[in-house]
Amino acid sequence: MDPMTLLGRVGFPSDGWVVEDLAHTRWLTPGIWQLQRGEERRVLKWLSTARSLGETAWEAHWSSRSAEQTRWNFWAREALAYESNLPTRDFGGLDGFDAPKCVACELTEDDAVLLLEFVDGIAAEHWTVDEYGDAAQTLGAVHSRAIVPVEPWASRHFIRDYSTGSSAIWTSGPRISFAGRTVG
Repeated sequence: MDPMTLLGRVGFPSDGWVVEDLAHTRWLTPGIWQLQRGEERRVLKWLSTARSLGETAWEAHWSSRSAEQTRWNFWAREALAYESNLPTRDFGGLDGFDAPKCVACELTEDDAVLLLEFVDGIAAEHWTVDEYGDAAQTLGAVHSRAIVPVEPWASRHFIRDYSTGSSAIWTSGPRISFAGRTVG
């Protein structure tokens, strides 16, 4: 899908934007772009049922049963969360956690377009172990205080479904040292 067409769907003019693809798991989200026009920066996301469902077992893991509302990978959950103001309503400001603000959203039966505020920072693939630790601590603190969402599209049994639905083989591979202990 063309980012400028998607931008038009949420009522924003498409002229003058420089578009950059952002890294993402294409089996969950078919398109994420950074848009820049002068000093203004935004993130445009396209969520859709019309995406590659993967050719290998590992790829298919990301899209398996993604039409089920309570499944960990439900394709429309992010758009529904922003539509309901859940990031701010239930999580905003807790322990310094804030989600990017949603500038515009269009949700249909088959896809969604999100235009989000750009948040400057270091992409997770470039984090240090300490930065992952800080993120995990903040998310744990936020989740321990947050109200459990009651929306019908809220995820249920995330860890169980995510880990048991994967084709990953956890008994082989590199050994990992973490906090002075070796695992793997």
